[in-house]
Amino acid sequence: IPFRLLVTSDEHKGSNTRDIAEAELPAIQVWALYSLNLHKATYHGWNYNASRTGKRNFIIGRGGFIGLHRYAGLWTGDNASTWDFLKVSVAQILSLGLSGITISGGDVGGFEPGQDGGKWANPELLMRWYLAYSLLPWFRNHYNRKMDKKEFQEPYRFIDVISQAPPDQQWMYRATLPVCQYYIRLRYSLLQLMYDQMFDNLLTGLPIARSLVISNEDDGSLVTENEDFLDNTYTVGDDVLVAPVLEPQLAQGRPDNETRIIYLPSPDSWWQFNLRADGPDAAVALGGRFDGGTLMPYDARMSDNVSQIPYMNPMFIRYGKIPIKTIVSITDREPV
Repeated sequence: IPFRLLVTSDEHKGSNTRDIAEAELPAIQVWALYSLNLHKATYHGWNYNASRTGKRNFIIGRGGFIGLHRYAGLWTGDNASTWDFLKVSVAQILSLGLSGITISGGDVGGFEPGQDGGKWANPELLMRWYLAYSLLPWFRNHYNRKMDKKEFQEPYRFIDVISQAPPDQQWMYRATLPVCQYYIRLRYSLLQLMYDQMFDNLLTGLPIARSLVISNEDDGSLVTENEDFLDNTYTVGDDVLVAPVLEPQLAQGRPDNETRIIYLPSPDSWWQFNLRADGPDAAVALGGRFDGGTLMPYDARMSDNVSQIPYMNPMFIRYGKIPIKTIVSITDREPV
């Protein structure tokens, strides 16, 4: 078998000859293994470093090969502030999870400017990115300020440039900070859920963010008429379902209050998951119970009305399952 087709070995022993032409290999034969061994060396180097005794190292790589999951997570590379990149990044993460690489993700908001060359990301796009990634394993806003490509991408900066936005878009600039802040708080309140799934991954190899076909193996429609939901809907573990909106809110021919079509897998029932992150006094009711196998439109409209924020990112929880919510804080004294 050609060396580049071997998947059981992660090393190249070279050649016994001193002939350089025979000892070297074309890059195509070793390029993925080079990345894999770079991460492997980093992993073992840190583990044998005396200063890291008793500590758990966290490594993120940019490339690799089969077996990468033993040493590092995967950053999917430079992206840009476009809806296409948002949509494909969710599919990438779910596909990587199916391949054994469970900690992965792209730059929230996009690293490079969008096709319009704007100095900051479209605020609607940035909010949707925050919402889509709010319960994915790798969650980081990262952008390119070099060569004056972007001025900023922090959610709190959008209000500073609201006067430069068209009047019909200014509401998005007002909404950016509270919307992003809410879903960051929600993520932190569910860190126990995330941690439990990471531990489950250690034991079983199952992804943290799972394609519906993994967490709903009894639903045969997911490989037939409902297969389109496999790359745009995920569950955290088996029981918390997230159906992010991955397209602009205003779409020709679609009612404004039907921003997302959702499929709830069978045979279990589901409850709408509106766990408020603003504290116990801000809790809202779960709402109605939905039968498994339900296909329905969902109103996930963006708004600068704070009462709409919990509904902007459709989330459901499987009947009979209750995740643990923790107190959100950056220290043991200060709330976020």
